[in-house]
Amino acid sequence: MSGLAWDAVAIALYAIAAAIQLHALLSGGISNVAIGPPWSNDPQIFMWGLAWYPYALTHGLDPLFTSNVFAPTGYNLAWSTTLPATSLLMWPITTRFGPLVSFNVLCLLTPILSAYTAFALCRHISHRPLPSLVGGLVYGFSTYQIVEADHLNLALTFIPPLLALLFVSRWEDRIGRQRYVSLFAACMIFQFLISPEVFETATIFGVIAIAISAWIGDHQWRMRLRALAGETLVAILAAVLVLSPYIYRFVPSPFGLSPIYNPAHCSTDLLGFVIPTWNSLAGRIPWAPWYGSIINDGCEPAAYMGLLPMIALWFAFASRARPANAFPLERFLAVTLFVIMLIALGPIIHFNGVDRAPSVWLPALIVPIVNNALPARFVLYAFLTLSVIVTLWLCDLGRPPAARWVVATIALVSVLPGPVPEMPATLPFFTQQSYREYLSPNETIAVLPFGPYGEAMKWQAQSNFYFRVAGGYFSFMPHEYAAWPIIPALLAGTPYIPGYGDQFKAFLAAHAVRTVVVAETAYPLYARLCATLEVPPVHVGGVVLFRLTPASLASIDRATADAMDTRFNNDRYIILIRAAREFLARGNSPRDLSPFAAERLGLIDATVTGYPLLRQTSGFPMLHAVTEAYGFHRVADYLISHQMIRERLAIELGPVKPKDATKSGIWLGPWNDDSIAIGVVTGRTAASSLISRFGAKAGSIFYPYPLRYSEGPSVPGDPQMLLMTFKIAALPTLEEPAQSHN
Repeated sequence: MSGLAWDAVAIALYAIAAAIQLHALLSGGISNVAIGPPWSNDPQIFMWGLAWYPYALTHGLDPLFTSNVFAPTGYNLAWSTTLPATSLLMWPITTRFGPLVSFNVLCLLTPILSAYTAFALCRHISHRPLPSLVGGLVYGFSTYQIVEADHLNLALTFIPPLLALLFVSRWEDRIGRQRYVSLFAACMIFQFLISPEVFETATIFGVIAIAISAWIGDHQWRMRLRALAGETLVAILAAVLVLSPYIYRFVPSPFGLSPIYNPAHCSTDLLGFVIPTWNSLAGRIPWAPWYGSIINDGCEPAAYMGLLPMIALWFAFASRARPANAFPLERFLAVTLFVIMLIALGPIIHFNGVDRAPSVWLPALIVPIVNNALPARFVLYAFLTLSVIVTLWLCDLGRPPAARWVVATIALVSVLPGPVPEMPATLPFFTQQSYREYLSPNETIAVLPFGPYGEAMKWQAQSNFYFRVAGGYFSFMPHEYAAWPIIPALLAGTPYIPGYGDQFKAFLAAHAVRTVVVAETAYPLYARLCATLEVPPVHVGGVVLFRLTPASLASIDRATADAMDTRFNNDRYIILIRAAREFLARGNSPRDLSPFAAERLGLIDATVTGYPLLRQTSGFPMLHAVTEAYGFHRVADYLISHQMIRERLAIELGPVKPKDATKSGIWLGPWNDDSIAIGVVTGRTAASSLISRFGAKAGSIFYPYPLRYSEGPSVPGDPQMLLMTFKIAALPTLEEPAQSHN
């Protein structure tokens, strides 16, 4: 068959595979459901982006900044995953059918495109179309693709094979220098406007592949490689130049030098390469020994490769005749695969969910931008390498060829993905445009559930930005929002913190919210919170509305985030002191004091933190002994002036280790034989208030922990752990906390 005929066969094969994989979407109706697990609302980010860029361009708005979410502060979209390039390509479909249909069409096309470009790369290298079809399946329908199916910025991976194809074509002099640089730069630009993270990792692993090739090849090979690497660098620099207006908005990072998510918490477990997850059919076999493994609960467990590594080993070590001075391609691919898998383990090697040892990626934690790439996602390049390996292995003239096809079939079956789950469609209040009867154009609403657990952005996108939202869901929560104590509580689904009624109303008043919209299914959780608004509920189209009046917010109008944070932390610090006193008064040992022990006795509950209690680290007295050392203070005093390391100290070395200890963590436990420690994560103003109120009775004060308050640098503005220690005999005596119970 001709090349075009094989192209048609490949696309048809991959389309059938995608239809089988996404059959739930096709059977449920492309306009009725959305791809993604029911517990994740990440797809709303992409639906929002698909609608936003056409809307912004047709209304003369800055496409990289919006005040439609997180109103009125707004949000810098350079640090979002809103698919600007893809949204422009999908503009006609979005305009005609809406962002939900546009999102689902992309989900259908994603594995087809990725598999096809991998097929094109494999066919170019092997000159054998049939084995290349298998290579396309390995890449386009990998575990990575199924795990990231609802993350379009990560699932749209058709460009990395194109970059490799261009590089190989230029190496073979099939395209000229100018055309190569132009096409490579265009691909990089498009990739950046889909996913800056994949742009970054494609560059990193491209450099690694070139370095491995130079190490394996001879002198003549390295000389040619140097010239081609130079042309590639020119292409990347040209892409960066074109993207410079976007990058200008991208840097500096809103997180300083700190990564959004700690890469050590989203890395590949060693067992993740061999133990299937729920995303694979093999992981759903109830009688299998790995069924229900802890690996299934990992962060984006995308590394499962089934029997494919066995083929890689066979390919690497099989003896074969090779012309003199020929480049050892099998050795290059095997080493590249090993290096990628090693780096995918992240900065810390995990085995069965337990930290074991530092790894080669550890230095990347201090490199800005690079430290935002999550190692669990690096396996994308491992599957691309495997696709080439499997193709070339099937092309090998060794015998027996039939056995190879049998083994390849078994290997593919071992990594077969499970069906992609889907989410229900939007509520009638929005699909039937009922919102126009109850909301005014451009008015600001608050949506419950809040943030990633609600659907505010999907609803807004489907209304074509008819209203603004006080909240939203992107990579990070703007500081102005995170500073309000009610926000972490709402994000955790435990809004009943001390003074929750006033806390909620103060936030609504400060953000000019006119209507609170609650999903009907979630209303029981928020009914008591909404009752504090003192306005009647309106049940319509699957939501419950609360139309606010000036009188409903008058009692708390003009309150600031600092004022409410101070009130919240004073209230909960009193609760912690009272819990400690009552715990000891009942004859319990100070060494047994902890939030969990106090919770079991009914002395505290999740209202103290705003989310379910988090386990504290063991060995806190050891940390206390370390912090007494003079040398520690000299080093820590220097390091803590840098935001990234300050946050890492607060999270990783501090007395509590939640996923984000800078929100509202607490400490309650022994300090030494005659003292206990009580701490809260709080902002600067609230910390000053607490120190003024209780500092005189404290034996020692740490803020930001682990530095002593009197010895530390200038107090940071972001929330940090305030820890005060008290002699048991000198615990403050308290009146009832002055707090509202609603």
